[in-house]
Amino acid sequence: MNYLEEQVRYFLSYYHLEQKTVLLGFSGGADSTALFMLLYSLGQKFRAIHFEHGIRGEESCQEADWCDKFSEMHHVPFERISLGVLKNRLQGEGIEESARRLRLENWQKLYELERLPVLLAHHLDDCLENFLLRLGRGSNRSGLCGLREHFFLEKVPIYRPLLRIRHAELEDYLRKKGIDQWCLDSSNEDVTYRRNAIRQEILPLWKKRFLNDSGLVQSMEVLRQEGEFLDDLAEKKVQTLKSLDCWKGVPSALFSRVLRFWWRQEMNADHVFSKKDIERLQVEIQKYESGRQKIELSGHCSVILTQKGLQVFLAYASVQSHIWSWQKQNILSLSELNAAFNMQFVSESKTEKDPNEISELFSVDSIQGDLEIRGWQPGDKMQLFGSLHHKKLKDLWNEAGIPKEQRVAIPVLLCKHEIIWIPGVRRAEFGRVKKNDDCLKIIFQKDVQK
Repeated sequence: MNYLEEQVRYFLSYYHLEQKTVLLGFSGGADSTALFMLLYSLGQKFRAIHFEHGIRGEESCQEADWCDKFSEMHHVPFERISLGVLKNRLQGEGIEESARRLRLENWQKLYELERLPVLLAHHLDDCLENFLLRLGRGSNRSGLCGLREHFFLEKVPIYRPLLRIRHAELEDYLRKKGIDQWCLDSSNEDVTYRRNAIRQEILPLWKKRFLNDSGLVQSMEVLRQEGEFLDDLAEKKVQTLKSLDCWKGVPSALFSRVLRFWWRQEMNADHVFSKKDIERLQVEIQKYESGRQKIELSGHCSVILTQKGLQVFLAYASVQSHIWSWQKQNILSLSELNAAFNMQFVSESKTEKDPNEISELFSVDSIQGDLEIRGWQPGDKMQLFGSLHHKKLKDLWNEAGIPKEQRVAIPVLLCKHEIIWIPGVRRAEFGRVKKNDDCLKIIFQKDVQK
């Protein structure tokens, strides 16, 4: 087995990818073509995904056609995705920034459909370029060696098997496989782009002055080790953040890392916080005194400061109004919440409460006609189970500690205009079931697949 094939085989085994189907980012350049052939030679199941950016006109279309034919020749499933970068740019957004955003959006769409991991063909020379590029931007240790073997792009798992391999080695591998042609991106010669300038001008001059780039490689490795040590400290620190006072005690040298790990823990996804966002949060945390304070950050991201610490602010989807003809259709889908109601006839005497299920029992005779589901409205009241009096829903939210922004996403169930149940919160006295009665069981299901 070829040396490079052995390296990639070990990588796939280490990350338990060898039995999975993976997606390959396939541009048609030497790097992604080499990774294509490495996976192909190892018998790895994969699909080739080509993003056609629509920036370089006919040349861009020809590259997409080449990738399609190359994949077809090797009997590998191929998907071409047109990004239309120029027409889909946001106001004030650069071409590179727009292309990056659109690629991310499409990786996310693919992942939502099939939950398949993504492999990219970045290599050691890319790491060096990235090192110098981020050095110029003032990045910290993690940023300087930011091309990681495995990470999450939002929720998409990304893997880079070639980070210890040189570009020249990949070209040699292709030639040994009888492949001497691949796509050459003419825009790579345009040194007005900073990355191209580093590749075409700065790194060649560095190698000429220092005879090689081994010093840069060694520095990257040392910084990577130190960054991993600091990441370990930050990850442990997250577990101690029981109040905002604990956040105030986070050292500045760890704050950005702690924030990153905290976000990943809360959202199960990564988020890149800008230097401006990090500095603003540090200032707001230090001067916080009381109450509930919302901090809006870049990237459509916001956090809430309270005495208990930081909370992620989520823009919750509002409950829409639904009429549920449950006698004709026992399941009602709430697509806006990715949830559903399910009605079942059961015997109360044979029913045991499932602690993992959100459900309530109502007497059969109490529920006549259609039911209504809607969001809560100011002034809403409900006669609580076991009580003779009505209580405002606003007071129920406050007692349950449900944030204002989350209340719009909680469905309210009504029968003949009377509120009978708020799933996960409280039920009404309405429809109390007597012993041995037959009854209706209403189940509220979250995270229902569409």
